[in-house]
Amino acid sequence: MQTTPPLDYQELRSISPQAARQAILQILQANHGKVATTARMLNITRATVSVWATRL
Repeated sequence: MQTTPPLDYQELRSISPQAARQAILQILQANHGKVATTARMLNITRATVSVWATRL
């Protein structure tokens, strides 16, 4: 597992919604679908991961 997050909240907000969703989905896949682990890596809430992964 990486020790530094590949993206942070500010970076996710600065890129297009489609690119942010794709990045989150890739990180989720790398974490075997574990939302909590993905949220910790990105320093965002689990709810934010879920919303961005499904709505954007």
